Amino acid sequence: MELIIKTLKGFEEILADEVKTLLGRPATIGRRAVFVEGDLSDLYTLNYRLRTAIRVLTFKQSFKVHSYEDVYRELRAIEWSEIFSLQENFSIDATVFSPYFKNSQFVMHKAKDAVVDYFRDTYGRRPNVELNNPDIRLNIHITEREMKLNLDSSGESLHKRGYKTLQSEAPLSEVLAAGMIQLSGWDQETPLLDPMCGSATLLTEAAFLKYNIPAQKYRDDFSFMNWKDFDRSLWLKVKKDAPKIKKVDQKLIFGSDIDQDLIQDVESSLRKNGLNDYIDLNHQNFFHTEELDKSYHIVMNPPYDKRIELDNAKEFYQMIGDTLKQKCKGSTAWVFSGEKPGEKNAIKFVGLRPSQKLILFNGPIESRFHKFELF
Repeated sequence: MELIIKTLKGFEEILADEVKTLLGRPATIGRRAVFVEGDLSDLYTLNYRLRTAIRVLTFKQSFKVHSYEDVYRELRAIEWSEIFSLQENFSIDATVFSPYFKNSQFVMHKAKDAVVDYFRDTYGRRPNVELNNPDIRLNIHITEREMKLNLDSSGESLHKRGYKTLQSEAPLSEVLAAGMIQLSGWDQETPLLDPMCGSATLLTEAAFLKYNIPAQKYRDDFSFMNWKDFDRSLWLKVKKDAPKIKKVDQKLIFGSDIDQDLIQDVESSLRKNGLNDYIDLNHQNFFHTEELDKSYHIVMNPPYDKRIELDNAKEFYQMIGDTLKQKCKGSTAWVFSGEKPGEKNAIKFVGLRPSQKLILFNGPIESRFHKFELF
């Protein structure tokens, strides 16, 4: 089957590399997605181990459509009982890039009617629509006059790893954090430091990468488990065959934060999930830190009017730059900065010339990810 793997803008090449590593064959890069042929084992593997994927879809059918009635008619003709049963609830989402279909909500409405009418006309009963946590997720994608029907195998977004037992006020998506660690080019040998770690998402994703921890080790709820062809023994085999988690010889991943209560909560969360062996945390104001004793690979997501109220973003980023220059000599620092209305490109006040600049998106927020060489 054709697998469509969705990701964030800017992560397509990283995701394609991940897919090639896992399946041993190249994937085709698309817009916020990559495409690859695969079987059920591949589907399970990608859901379980991909770090920069948001969800994994399977392509079912495509149709030529000229009107909303065509959408209804083509979908009404499908034998839906071969895909799921009356006892299961479902949801439909639609993505539309077409001048002929400008209302994605109406596309979803016609698609829902088609599915419901099939079951009602065939069995005299209809399945329930469930928006929050459905058993079956259907995906409609329309480009120009072509409609594609896909099945969502993941269920909830794959950024929901299942290891977070707390949330900071400005949480970083696990998928975004995993992609940032990979984009930063961490060699997994140089000590990694996040001196404004918040809920430690960057640190946790770095530990997952370094020690071969599967992205979904703490999650066991996927939509493909509700499919009629779900093979539990194959799923267990995929999990068993994943590379063994590495042991820690010496801690390489370090984090600190000015919020002592948050650090204590994060440490408790790490212990609960058995992750405290991988990450070393301490309570520390970055601006009062001692000079680093060695070269570090620094990756940081400074807060901006979320966990810390910033009276002056310019001064705040100047202090970041000064601390990097004075206390972190010989290290490499990657700084992630979201855009705040009225203070565009606040990261420029760091006062260092970046050797690399990337534009990423934190949800809808356009953000900057800059690399600074600290000679």
